[in-house]
Amino acid sequence: MPDNYPPVARFHVGQPIVCVNTKWPALVAAQKLNVPRLGAIYHVRAVQPQPWGFSLLLLEIHNPVMMLTSGRVVEPSFDEDRFLPVQEHAESTVNRLVEDCFASSPTVNM
Repeated sequence: MPDNYPPVARFHVGQPIVCVNTKWPALVAAQKLNVPRLGAIYHVRAVQPQPWGFSLLLLEIHNPVMMLTSGRVVEPSFDEDRFLPVQEHAESTVNRLVEDCFASSPTVNM
C-alpha cells in the first residue's frame, strides 16, 4: 500500500454513504455490472483492503463473482474514494449552496 494512503479504511460496515463519483472505466461498462448511482445513498456491506487502498461492497448492490487473472474469484467492489459519509456529503452540499447564494446575490453599498 502506498505510504500516503491511510492505513485504516474511511468507512465501516453498516455505515450510510453517498456516491459522489460515477466516472466508471470502460471495463465496467463492458462487464455490465450493477454500479452505484450518483447521489444515491448506500450502506457498507464489507470493506476490503486492496494494494491501492480500500474497496467497498454495498448492501444494496450485488454483482456476480468474477475470476481475476490471478485465479481468485471475487465479487467486484467499488473504490472508497467514490463515496462520502452521508453527513459529510450533506454538509458540503449546504456549504456549496450557501456559497452559490452569496456569489449570485447583488452587493449592497451602505
